[in-house]
Amino acid sequence: MTSFPFIYGYSILACGGVSLLIGIFLFSRYHSGLGRNYFFLTTSIFCVAITEAFLRLAPNPEAAQILGSLTVSCWYLAFLVYIYFAVSFTECRFKFWPVIIPLTAAFLWLYTSTNVVIAGYQKYPYGYGLVPGEGYILNSIMTDGLLIIGLYYLFKARKEAREYYRRMQAGVFILATIVPAVVGEIIDHWLIFAGQYYVPLGVVSVTAIVIIAAYGILRYAPIFGLSNGAIAEAAALVLGDPLFIVDSEKVINYANPGATKLTGWPVGELIGKRIELYLSAEKGKIYNLKRNNRNNALVNLEIFPVAGDKGYIYLARDLSSMVALRKAVRKMTAANNLALRRERKTIEIIFEFADALKLPDIEAIWWRVEENEDQLTRENVRPVYLLTREFANLVKEVGLARDAIAAKVSELEKANMLMVGREEALRGLEKRYEALRKK
Repeated sequence: MTSFPFIYGYSILACGGVSLLIGIFLFSRYHSGLGRNYFFLTTSIFCVAITEAFLRLAPNPEAAQILGSLTVSCWYLAFLVYIYFAVSFTECRFKFWPVIIPLTAAFLWLYTSTNVVIAGYQKYPYGYGLVPGEGYILNSIMTDGLLIIGLYYLFKARKEAREYYRRMQAGVFILATIVPAVVGEIIDHWLIFAGQYYVPLGVVSVTAIVIIAAYGILRYAPIFGLSNGAIAEAAALVLGDPLFIVDSEKVINYANPGATKLTGWPVGELIGKRIELYLSAEKGKIYNLKRNNRNNALVNLEIFPVAGDKGYIYLARDLSSMVALRKAVRKMTAANNLALRRERKTIEIIFEFADALKLPDIEAIWWRVEENEDQLTRENVRPVYLLTREFANLVKEVGLARDAIAAKVSELEKANMLMVGREEALRGLEKRYEALRKK
């Protein structure tokens, strides 16, 4: 045996190893049902690569027969996992497993227990391989049929999936399946019949499918496909409130940008220090947070355990703005209350001025205002005082004018009475004069 079968076999094994490593990497980055199923697919491909590699390096036809049966079993298993993986894109239930599995088992029996599909295994330049039998084309139809079933569900997901990312992933996987599989199978069969089969195109094509599919899954992965650690770290980074992660000894292991911004301490100064150096209890959940500028910030502290008692998350909500707001509200409320009391007092004084129409009473009210009320109240009431005083003076002048008119009227009445008496006296004289003249 030349060294070429070893190179050929190990190249197959390398392809399977690459597929498995990609599956492990994607599963570590994409913790979801799709990532898990992809890992199962790459694991089944790795099993194919192992059996294919050992088949090429088989020491004799009998060992090749056993390894060939294992290889065919792994290939069929890989096709079934491919269907399972494709169905996972649609999130629907595959109802044909009771038909597909027995049919696959029947073809596997034809492969391993009869000479219908293959006539055995013989040694080629690249190592041991199968000798096609009468039903080899039928077997190709079987494997291609399994592949087409998987593609059908991928096309279904590409058209009907609700999520954009799932449709895009299905589209990439369709492309990854069709191009390498079709091109690889055409070249593979041509090399077999030409007797120049020096490259393991079958496994290479499958590896290409795996690589392109991994790109599609990661390229269009949704946010919930990320690991919990990545999501938690991203949430901590964008969280505005200070966040500390401490171990069981209360030593700071992590501080987010909110913590460094509020405290003023760089991350290097915070990590490795005890949390008590920066936080001191005030009342209940209210703590004082030590700042770099020697001032304290008032925070509301929430403590959450991590993995039991192995660590804690300290989430501190800055209350400084809330305290300042409350002070401003109290100040505004006090000012409003003072203004309300001032307005009420002003109205009461105005009503007093309205009831007091005599000038002495008005002056007495104003004297009391000047003695007891503040400047703003005096300024508000002063126009009313001046107007009321002017009105009182006007009323006084009207009263004086009325009295003067009444006196004049009285004098006129007396004059009228005198005139009436004079007229009566004149009439009496006229009568006496007439009487004397007649005599």
